[in-house]
Formats: sequence, structure tokens, C-alpha cells
Amino acid sequence: MTKKTEKDILIIDFSDRKEDQMIELIIESRNSIAIQNIPQYALVIFNEKNFFTPKFMKFLRTEQTEANALIVRQAIVGLSKTQLIILKGYNLITNRNIKAFSTKAEAIEYLLADKQSADGKN
Repeated sequence: MTKKTEKDILIIDFSDRKEDQMIELIIESRNSIAIQNIPQYALVIFNEKNFFTPKFMKFLRTEQTEANALIVRQAIVGLSKTQLIILKGYNLITNRNIKAFSTKAEAIEYLLADKQSADGKN
């Protein structure tokens, strides 16, 4: 599910989704970002039932990358140790800086700290 919190953080929840459902959610999220055409702060949620399949990773690297330019800061939670290693590689290959956190609260704190200073509230 893609939704916004009261602080305008885009939440992309992959929990319990399979590869094709995850790709559909990425398309939906990126279309939403492109339509709004404003800088976004994103929280991505995974759980133990999600996998970084080759098809999913290729899709992330190659499809609809124009929306990535609008993502100011991105946090991710729920990754396994293997997924954390894959994320590091993904960040290197794509020149991104997606940060992984142990809890949703830590991730939101990270996103809000930057968002508030960017909005001139800190």
C-alpha cells in the first residue's frame, strides 16, 4: 500500500507481497510521485516474506528512474542481513543513499528531521 502520513512521508509497504505485486506497487508509487512532481520523503517497509529477486532489482535499476530524482530522502525497514548487503550494492550502483533502520520509528525520525529542516522548521 502506498499512502501519506500527516507529515507527508510517502509510505510504500511491501509486507507479505510477492515479486509481481512489489513491482506493481513500485509503478503505482512512482506514478504518484511523477504526477505530484514535488520532492518526496519515502519510507519503504519490508518483512521476512519479501525477497530481492533479480527481476525486482532489475526493475528498480532500470524502470521509471525519473521519479528517483524527486525522492529527497529514503528510509527502509524490515531487511534481512542479506538484503542489507544487497542494499549497499544497490546504493553504490545507482548512486543512491537509501538508509536502513531497525524500526519504523527510527526511520520516521530520520525522515522527519531532514524534512523539518528542509521546510525551515528547525
